[in-house]
Amino acid sequence: MSTISTDEEQATTHTPGLSTSYNIRQVPFKLDNVDLLVGHENYDDWAAQVGLVLRGMGVMDIVLDPTVAKSVADTAAMEQSALLVLIQVLSKPILKVVAKLHHPHSIWTYLRQTYYRDSAFSFVSQINTLFGLSGVLDSSRPLSEFIELFESEWQRLYALTASNDPKTYRASLRTFLDFDSAKRDLLLACLVPHYPNPVDNLTTKDNLTYSELKTRLYSLSTSHTTSQDTAFVAGRSPAARKPYNRASRPARFNRQPGSIPGSNIDKNCSYCSKRGHQAAGHT
Repeated sequence: MSTISTDEEQATTHTPGLSTSYNIRQVPFKLDNVDLLVGHENYDDWAAQVGLVLRGMGVMDIVLDPTVAKSVADTAAMEQSALLVLIQVLSKPILKVVAKLHHPHSIWTYLRQTYYRDSAFSFVSQINTLFGLSGVLDSSRPLSEFIELFESEWQRLYALTASNDPKTYRASLRTFLDFDSAKRDLLLACLVPHYPNPVDNLTTKDNLTYSELKTRLYSLSTSHTTSQDTAFVAGRSPAARKPYNRASRPARFNRQPGSIPGSNIDKNCSYCSKRGHQAAGHT
């Protein structure tokens, strides 16, 4: 388990003309659920997760701006805590590269410049991914899995809409995505081809929040799976549902040789038998 030590450590910083002793008390955080950064493909999720940890520790400010601390002691303590987080959430190849950088701000800046993709292509590609999710929905899988995928892709697009110019359409799209009802309706739109009747019922509830929609969809997922199984069994004929019983076959399939009056089923043709031909059943 990856954790940040809770022990109080004594440390001393040395700067030209200044010697200061201070205590560092590190806040415990479990990092087991934080994905390791492996590259472009998971940078957005990784940065969001690690940023949450750094903010919880109160050190995100110094990661973004190394001049924010008010004293040498505060600066050193915050830098150390931030570094202890970063070295635990990087894959080994990336860690080897950033090991040459000694300040968390330098590491964070390098990772963003290297792995964050904010090109025009990545933006339109993410629009296509989000609005095309209906095509990857597998109704045989739990609906909760698709909802998690939807939320992940939604968050990626939302992050890409950040813009310093409020006149751009990215800024307008971000305003649209801020609407809870927009998120609700886009999720429903993905479900229309797969769950038309339930979606039709849910769209009549104008005041339904996104959170409430998720709760109802989780219930729908369970009932839909159960109804599918029930419909499959009910749709089969009674005969098809019964176990096979040899005794239940029609009598004509159970007749033994010689049991049909006047038949030659138990007789052999001596002429054909001598010549190696099929001899059974005729004379």
